Amino acid sequence: MISFNYETNFKLENEEFFKKWIRYVIYKIFKFSFTKDIQKLRPHISLNSKIVIYTTLILIVVGSVFFYFLESENTLEEHSGFGKIITALFGSITTRTAGFNTVDTGALQLPTIMIVLLLMWIGASPGSTGGGIKTTTFAVATFNIIQQVFGYKNITIGSVSYTHLTLPTTPYV
Repeated sequence: MISFNYETNFKLENEEFFKKWIRYVIYKIFKFSFTKDIQKLRPHISLNSKIVIYTTLILIVVGSVFFYFLESENTLEEHSGFGKIITALFGSITTRTAGFNTVDTGALQLPTIMIVLLLMWIGASPGSTGGGIKTTTFAVATFNIIQQVFGYKNITIGSVSYTHLTLPTTPYV
């Protein structure tokens, strides 16, 4: 059961935001609305949050798939089928955040080490204590590369469009 203690420093707007989310989830699951206007129930998710969520999910899935297929006959050999999936998932997530390991890192193959180094270089999302260049920086840089290769004049992410003048420029080495 969820209860709110009004004696704490829990702000009223956070409670209203939480109530909106609960109403929205109830509407999505049961198609039952407390009000006629469902758009008022849908909380606004910022572009930064969308980039963080999508980039994180893509990095987790891609890193896990690479880790699984590159190490299934090597360091993951001692695990069962489900154990291989979980270990690959853990290896993909933890390289960007905490740095724990469940397999012998000295026995990893060179392609796997390169994937691990790439994930460590990208790092965690903004607002966390994980290192790296951050997932949003990686996403915007990737979109910038796509823009350069295909000759687009703008980078469009969702409904926001960036021109080449608004992105920071760095000299190429």
